[in-house]
Amino acid sequence: MKFAISIWVFPYFGVCFVFIQKQKRQLMMSCLYHNIAWRRPTPTGATGSQPTVAFQNAVDQVVIPLDGTPTSVLTATITAVATQLVKIDTTIQLNITLNPLTPDFSLVLSLDFERNGIIISTETLELNLFYSAGQSIIIPHTFVDQVPASGITVYNAVLTVGNTNNVTQVDITNRALNATSFPLP
Repeated sequence: MKFAISIWVFPYFGVCFVFIQKQKRQLMMSCLYHNIAWRRPTPTGATGSQPTVAFQNAVDQVVIPLDGTPTSVLTATITAVATQLVKIDTTIQLNITLNPLTPDFSLVLSLDFERNGIIISTETLELNLFYSAGQSIIIPHTFVDQVPASGITVYNAVLTVGNTNNVTQVDITNRALNATSFPLP
């Protein structure tokens, strides 16, 4: 049996050998690519929509009024389509300054998340502690929102101080808000 051998080199697939058997006029092809059988090219990445991230990170001090006035402390703007899911993650460092001559304090704090000015989630923090020094508390929060209409959506984190006892100041420093929209299937 006599063979004609041709060697082809493909940078992506490795080395391919083509054997032509003259007597039976058959074509056999054997490809080697790191001891793996023939591979077709695969896509290099996702072909559909990609998740979108909007965020705000801040470290400046913002004093929250003790009189119950709502204060917007974080904002993120994201473009999404109707019924798309948006995951909102936030963390806020809350600093509480106390009257130094009292051994205890109490505080009611409300953290509201708004979508285009409408409250979609509320977390209430009530502190009643016997502690005479200042406090620093981290408030984490996660919420998944389903966008009601296509277009630009603005998410706000709003803090409101309710009732206080022996608290002289509430402020925030380190804080972050991430809004991640996931494409529809």
